[in-house]
Amino acid sequence: MKDLLKKTVFWSLLFIFGIAGVAEGADLINENIQSWTSGIQTSQAIAAGTVSMTSCTTYPDGTLSGTGSAGYVTLTKTTGALTLPQLSSVGIITLMLDPGNAKTAILSLNSTDYATMTGGNKGAITFQYTVNSASQNVIKVYNSDSNKGAKIHDIIITDYVIAPPGTFSAANTGSVSTQSSQIDLSWTKNASNQDVMVVFNTSGSFSEPVQGTAYLVNDACAGGTVIYTGSDTTYDHTGRDPNTTYYYKFFSIDGANQYSVAVCTTSATTLKAEPSNHPSGFDAIGAGCYAIDLYWTDATGTYLPDGYLIKASTVNYDDIAAPSDGTAESDGLLVKNIAQGTQLASFTVLSANTGYYFKIWPYSNSGTNIDYKTTDGTIPIDFLTTLDTPPTPESFAATPAGYDDISLSWTPTALYEFMIVYNTSGGEPVAPTDGQSYSDGYSETLGGSVVNLAKSAESYLHESVAQKTYYYAWLVNDFDEYSFFAATDAEPALPITLAAFGGEYRNGRVTLHWETASETDNARFVIYRDGRAIGSVDGAGTSTEPHTYSFNDLFVIPGMRYSYVLADISLANVEVRHEGRALEIIASEDGIDMDFTIGAAYPNPFNPVTVVPMNLAKEAQIKVTLFDMQGHRVAELMNATLSAGSHALRIHGEHFATGMYILRIRVNNALHMQKIALMK
Repeated sequence: MKDLLKKTVFWSLLFIFGIAGVAEGADLINENIQSWTSGIQTSQAIAAGTVSMTSCTTYPDGTLSGTGSAGYVTLTKTTGALTLPQLSSVGIITLMLDPGNAKTAILSLNSTDYATMTGGNKGAITFQYTVNSASQNVIKVYNSDSNKGAKIHDIIITDYVIAPPGTFSAANTGSVSTQSSQIDLSWTKNASNQDVMVVFNTSGSFSEPVQGTAYLVNDACAGGTVIYTGSDTTYDHTGRDPNTTYYYKFFSIDGANQYSVAVCTTSATTLKAEPSNHPSGFDAIGAGCYAIDLYWTDATGTYLPDGYLIKASTVNYDDIAAPSDGTAESDGLLVKNIAQGTQLASFTVLSANTGYYFKIWPYSNSGTNIDYKTTDGTIPIDFLTTLDTPPTPESFAATPAGYDDISLSWTPTALYEFMIVYNTSGGEPVAPTDGQSYSDGYSETLGGSVVNLAKSAESYLHESVAQKTYYYAWLVNDFDEYSFFAATDAEPALPITLAAFGGEYRNGRVTLHWETASETDNARFVIYRDGRAIGSVDGAGTSTEPHTYSFNDLFVIPGMRYSYVLADISLANVEVRHEGRALEIIASEDGIDMDFTIGAAYPNPFNPVTVVPMNLAKEAQIKVTLFDMQGHRVAELMNATLSAGSHALRIHGEHFATGMYILRIRVNNALHMQKIALMK
């Protein structure tokens, strides 16, 4: 029999009957691992994996033979049969069947024949039956003729399980106009091509259907509502609420209303609906030369917008193309997207004196899901013309006013304020930025300091001006848009034009000498030493001719350093000190004549260059060093031997910060120091 069994393995033939809707389940009986007792019996107990089977009966002409995996049943006569215990759930039955000498051997279920083996054939039979869990099923193998010898072995019965659908999905795949009310479902059926039932809810929590119960569309089932049952693989779930998440569960179903139990759930969210209404009060009410501001009141209604699209044209309203659903438009010169709740849009970098047409549309969602409201109501529109470019200031002029004041004047305009930037370098200013306002005294980016004046102003007095000053003026409107600038410059009026001022120490005295190119109402000169007046010299009154003057300071101490400042006093008794031309002289020790003279730096303050005059009686070693006011060395400017004669030491301030500095000049072993001011 063992040899016969082995042959049946090699010559086995697989028969498959009615396998729809079954997946592999747990073994209910696996005879191949049971121990069978030899001899003729009427019953044999089999302990199964999930069900305790009570008996396996062989009718009168059946014999149980062998033990363990070699055990088998031989049906010796026509009446011989093997009947397995009744099962409440049957999935797949697999057994080895060898008819032997019998012409046929038949496998039946509940008295219905399912498989037949003819004489001389042998092999494995796979038998499947779909049953209701409440049924009791009788499985029987018997001979169909009087010959004996049919053998049965390796009986395996597997529990019944329905496979779930293969794949399943829920998505918004329709047009933008339908995606707020429709979700498209799709799935693939299981390998057995069984029908599918779909249940939905909005909570995401599902249970299981009652096995054996038939459900119709709209029935409550598994914690939701049935929306589909049948053989299709797609379904459009319509009539949904906007901006709502819907959850779905899919079940395979057989003809006996048995359902798959695997977790087959998915979800999708409908889009927001198109806004219910257009905004109101759309108005272009603010216009500059290059900008227009628009205002509106946000749309109201059941469905509010996420934002607004505003488009403009310089041609007409018809030139503004309506947006298309599903195509978001990016911001540009004439296109703006504004969020709900803002109610303001600014179009900038426009052309002056140009008419602009505007339209506004509310929308919901974004990107390829954007939904514009282009119908159902009147599209809000408006028109506005930008202002003309601010004119360049007219008649802008600067004239001296007193000894240290400069008067500025221009032709006023009622539409524009006046902004002035001034500096002492003469460098052209940086144009102000449209849309930005500048406060008085601002000096960071414009190349000078700012003075702002009202629309009604027509003049400005710049006081305490010490040197030639350059002025630049712009007209500016309410949108902080600026004209081209006008320029002028002036020097404050002084009673004298000081051409030269110098001095030297000789024979125990300091002799000062100076020259004027012209004088106006000049009464006299006053000489200050170290801040104290030590004498005076009469002036020439009013003269356009050059005049020379001198003054001897007899009260000096050899080796000391002295600072001299020249002042002039007008006939009106107004004094002007020429601090910028201050002169420092060092008296040589023991009354010996000095070998050099060093004049005051001019101009001082300066930007970017000042010049220090120096006269050497003979060749000398010169070292020039710059210190800050805290005594820290900033730079060494010169260390060289200079020949006898006049020299001009040029100090360049491009690489230094604005501020006060101490200039130290060493001539051989003698020191000279003076203060200089760099004003950028």
